[in-house]
Amino acid sequence: MRSLLLLFVLLASSPGLVAQKSAVPPEYKLFPLDFSAGKGPRGVFWFDDWYSLESVDPEKIWEVRADTYTTQAIRISNDRKVLGTLTATAEIGPFPTRPMLWNLSVRGFAGSLLKFNPDLKVPKSVRFHLISDGGVFAGHRLVQGRPRPYLFSRKGLLRPLYETPWQDWKPLAMSSTALLVGLHREGKKWDGKASLVLYEFHPSQKHRHAILDLEITPRKITKFGWLIGETGMPEDRGGRPVVFGPVLHSRKLRRQEALEELQPLKWSGPRQAELHGINDRRDLAGAVAAGGGWRACLWSGKQWNPRDEEVGAHPQVFDDRLGDSVALDINEQGVVVGIAGKRSESSPYGVQGRAVVGDQGRLYDLNGRVRAKGWVLHSAVDINEQGWIAGQGSFEGKARGFVLKPAR
Repeated sequence: MRSLLLLFVLLASSPGLVAQKSAVPPEYKLFPLDFSAGKGPRGVFWFDDWYSLESVDPEKIWEVRADTYTTQAIRISNDRKVLGTLTATAEIGPFPTRPMLWNLSVRGFAGSLLKFNPDLKVPKSVRFHLISDGGVFAGHRLVQGRPRPYLFSRKGLLRPLYETPWQDWKPLAMSSTALLVGLHREGKKWDGKASLVLYEFHPSQKHRHAILDLEITPRKITKFGWLIGETGMPEDRGGRPVVFGPVLHSRKLRRQEALEELQPLKWSGPRQAELHGINDRRDLAGAVAAGGGWRACLWSGKQWNPRDEEVGAHPQVFDDRLGDSVALDINEQGVVVGIAGKRSESSPYGVQGRAVVGDQGRLYDLNGRVRAKGWVLHSAVDINEQGWIAGQGSFEGKARGFVLKPAR
């Protein structure tokens, strides 16, 4: 008996001799991203920037029903705030799409339009599409075809980012600590030579900014200053993956001279590859061309060293049981989310199908991990450190954003 007990202890302490822990994802609870009319007559939809119902054409006031609006999830922060949009499906004015913020409450996620102090005179065309953990939002609006950047904090501070020498640049990514990266382009139609813009926001300190002569479309940036993207411009498809950084030193944006000395790391991975996600451990998530299709892929941060000046080798390719796939984000635990289905040129992500979650080389259809009658989950676009997932789906045929909470 003693020898059997000793053998059991040896097996339990030897990970190579026992089966690995199952990577099957947990069950999830679904929270729909809906909208409540709030002010105004009950059951009537109207935007808060209308001062009175008498000033609105009666034909532009309509009831809140499932078929009168759509919602979209863009980002979920680590403090469980969801930034997205609401779009009216009826003709109610020149700006039918507005930024939305959903906060977790005891009844689920309560949505409200992003509200501003009336004295700020926020243009209705501003689109906020980035959020940090501190409640800082970033976005832009178009002025004669050129983007003008804006920064907004929940404390009521709205900052047009005009203090930089480049008034017309578009924020494209923001870290959890409000480190912004975007694009500036020359030409009257914002279609000329491009440069990379870095902007470090501090609520109580002087802000830092820099511009680099790099034609890179950034997609994500970490709080340590590592950014990913691709060569070329947003309208170009097929650029090579780019890993660049770190742009921070001692938690501050490097000086212009030091940044100019940095160069993107050499990409030594598959030529046909895309990067969409990076976490603070420098794990990368994206997709590679394989077997005539596209497969979600993960590059472990442990397998590349910035001092080697190379990145991209030894990708971990996910299985193809669910068809073509792409990983869109990755959290600190190395869990990826994305889409699996069929390759589609009309999709901004190149794949259309079902929302998926991936771990240890396998992808799982999130539609099989939730109990939500009437729902179809089409894409999972963001995941936070607690494993909460934001994505896009449809409820009884109506487009809706959603949030998934791990049940365990």
